Amino acid sequence: MSGSVTLLDFIDELRHRLDDTGGNIERPEGMTDAYSYYWQFDDSLLLYKNRDLLRYLNETLLDFSARVPLNDAYPSPMCVIPVKIGQQHYTYDGAILTIESVRLASTERPLAKTTTNRLDNDFATQWRGKDASGQCYPNRYAENASRRRLTLDRTPIADDQLLLEVTRQLDACYKVDYLKPGLNTCIAALDPLYKEAIIQGVLMRANRFSDPECCDPQRAREAERQFNQLVGPPVSARQMEARRENANLVLHSRPYPYSRRVVSRRARRGCC
Repeated sequence: MSGSVTLLDFIDELRHRLDDTGGNIERPEGMTDAYSYYWQFDDSLLLYKNRDLLRYLNETLLDFSARVPLNDAYPSPMCVIPVKIGQQHYTYDGAILTIESVRLASTERPLAKTTTNRLDNDFATQWRGKDASGQCYPNRYAENASRRRLTLDRTPIADDQLLLEVTRQLDACYKVDYLKPGLNTCIAALDPLYKEAIIQGVLMRANRFSDPECCDPQRAREAERQFNQLVGPPVSARQMEARRENANLVLHSRPYPYSRRVVSRRARRGCC
């Protein structure tokens, strides 16, 4: 994704869709040519305040990220975790949705994911093996998604780095200050192809606004329908937790006893 959608132009398009640009209001005293839009300078007479539209945008970006996560990897700062001597547990960035792979920087070796219970049970025996060079390195990890924590299968004996491949949220921390003249802030990592989806997500929230002058349930439902059509159905907290737990985890299935071959009575008698 490439971030080429400016925040200022995005809010302006939203206001045109909401018919709330302040176009009939006289230019206020003190507004200089540095301001592109009236509402950028003063939104006090408009139905929707800039802070409300930015809040709806932030909520939509988080919702969007759960449905269409952004892929990220080393050398992104959130995808590098310093490993310290004697430290077995490591927290990771809260914007990370799922961890798809973990590598040890010194060896470029991928670490296998296991469960916390299995790691605890196997810790006494399986972490002691050495590689061909005679060095002990972590070769597995477990993830506690609720605590945002990774646990290595052994205590490191040297400083190192964990290099991650992840899916993560889009940045969703836009504030009114970002609309000041000269900043030209972009909506980070938002592909222009998804611009219409984000607009519909914001319109859905804006038309649910409790103010009678702003609330339009019919438009809110239509915007929700289009948002879901463009990016898929909502993702529940339980689904998101399952994604985190199962990412990069090899799941083994056994056909027995969950399935069995059904043999007819005639076949058992040897009849044709």
